Amino acid sequence: MNIEKGVIVKVRNGVAVLEVDPLNACRSCASRHSCASMAMTAKRKIRVRDHDFLPGDIVEFYFREQPILRSSFIVYGLPVLMIVAGMFAGAALGHRFIDDGDLASGIGGLAGFGISLALSSLYSRRLSVSSSCEPEILSIRHLEQH
Repeated sequence: MNIEKGVIVKVRNGVAVLEVDPLNACRSCASRHSCASMAMTAKRKIRVRDHDFLPGDIVEFYFREQPILRSSFIVYGLPVLMIVAGMFAGAALGHRFIDDGDLASGIGGLAGFGISLALSSLYSRRLSVSSSCEPEILSIRHLEQH
């Protein structure tokens, strides 16, 4: 669990905007000295549901790892699997429609990639209404406690 800190910069309509220094997350990483993301100096802004936040509050939070890993698989692993499955399906079934087995495999791979894009889009829509990828708030230090 990687605990990060941020500052509430805006609260409106039950949603708070949390500004996070990108270097907070990098301090605990073993690759921090050679990582290209260390060059990013812009602060990240994260929307969180309001927990009686006030602008200026310091918030400690973390992101659950399972939804991040699942999303990474959907984005990176699923397309590869679907391309390979599509290529095999194209090679096995394509001879009925096309004499060239390589062309059938290529078409099957493209079809598999298209299906993976559709599945990723459906997953993304479902995830956007879910609270599983929202940060878990550990502590809030209100302005008067600083």
